Amino acid sequence: MFNLLRQQKNNFLERKDFMPILKALLEFHPGLEFLKSHPDFQEKYSETVVMRIFYTCDLNDDNKLTYREFRRSNILTIFRKVCEEADINKIRDYFSYEHFYVIYCIFWELDTNEHDFLLDKEDFSK
Repeated sequence: MFNLLRQQKNNFLERKDFMPILKALLEFHPGLEFLKSHPDFQEKYSETVVMRIFYTCDLNDDNKLTYREFRRSNILTIFRKVCEEADINKIRDYFSYEHFYVIYCIFWELDTNEHDFLLDKEDFSK
C-alpha cells in the first residue's frame, strides 16, 4: 500500500498522497454519504484525517511518512476497519466524523477574525 500511495519519485509519503483514498472513501463509504452534498466539509474532513495520520505517525515531524514509520503505524489496520465498518464513527483512529466535527467547531470558535481558517496569536491564546 505504501508503494501504491507514494509518488514514484519519492521514497516517502506526503499528505497529498492520501487524498485519492479519501476521495474514494467520501464517494463510497456509507457512513459519509451525508457529506456528498457538502463539498466544503468533504475537503475539511479529508484535511483533518490526513493531519491526524501525520500527527500520530510522522515521528520526526518532517511532513513525510517513511516506509518504516508507515510499517510501524496502525494505518493498514485502520484502513481495513474502515472498509469493514459502516459506521465511520466507530473507527476512532483518524476517520471518526464526530471527532472531525468537534475539532472543526472548536477551531471555528477560535477563528474569530473573519473565519479565514487561520489562527493568529490572539485567536490561539484563547
